[in-house]
Amino acid sequence: MWKTIPIITLAAVYVFFGTALNEAFSPMFSQLAGVWASLEPATCMPDKCFCELVQHRIIRQPVNTWSNLGFVLAGMMTLTASSYDLISRKGHNLMRTQWVFPYLYGVIAVWIGIGSILFHSSLTFAGQVIDILSMYLLSSFMVIYNLRRAYGMSTRAFFGIYLVTNILLGFASILWPETRRYIFIGILAAILISELLACWRGKSKLDLRMLLVAFIGLAGSCVAWILDLTGRVCNPSSWLQLHSLWHLGMAVAVGFIYLYYRSERMERESTRG
Repeated sequence: MWKTIPIITLAAVYVFFGTALNEAFSPMFSQLAGVWASLEPATCMPDKCFCELVQHRIIRQPVNTWSNLGFVLAGMMTLTASSYDLISRKGHNLMRTQWVFPYLYGVIAVWIGIGSILFHSSLTFAGQVIDILSMYLLSSFMVIYNLRRAYGMSTRAFFGIYLVTNILLGFASILWPETRRYIFIGILAAILISELLACWRGKSKLDLRMLLVAFIGLAGSCVAWILDLTGRVCNPSSWLQLHSLWHLGMAVAVGFIYLYYRSERMERESTRG
């Protein structure tokens, strides 16, 4: 199944975005190109929105825009795999037995792709807020999900904490946009601490190979992001942008973190098989 899903999904995504958006809706997009200029620009404008050249078109940064299809692919694969798990009823962890957790994870992954597509297409403040909020939604999910694994909180408590956390983060992204990177770094640290806590307190085993691949994707993405943002490696008109590699590496990390959670086996289950 996993060999055919990526090919079919990726083909469908490219057909939709590449054909429908660029051809069928091109007249509408021509009008929208002028709308971006009328909206409040992103805080990185006019010359600090990563390395790629800002074009005066509907898609201002095409390479950084289309590389976000990796997130859409990861989310669609997550939704497909979770549907299979629920139908087959194999496994006993939350990602395999309760649809709300994997479906939420998959939808957020897709939203990250769409949000970042909107941001790099428009380079507006509204696109920036949607982009940042999508990353908050996923990273806070991991923190609270790890705490649920560690302490066994109820599903209602999980979603209550998750909702309040992201309302606060959403307000922060609007009122203090300059703090977004510091907040994200803090959440990444919280993910690491909560994961260590879940492993220490938990009574389950997970496939660490999945976590290792996710970590490699994350580490490589961070290196690419720093080199691009600081301008140490930069060719504004190139078809290969390091920030696009950040997108693709993070999409790999998102997909394999889901597989890591999905691999969880309780001690009682693992001793049987």
